[in-house]
Amino acid sequence: MTITYKGYIFPYYPFVDVILMFLTGILLKKSEL
Repeated sequence: MTITYKGYIFPYYPFVDVILMFLTGILLKKSEL
C-alpha cells in the first residue's frame, strides 16, 4: 500500500500512523492551553 501526500508517493508503514496520531495529540493539547 502506498499513500500520496502533496504529489509525493511514500511506501506505507504502520508507524507513520502512530507518529501522526502522536503529533496530532500534541497539537490538540497545545491548542487547549
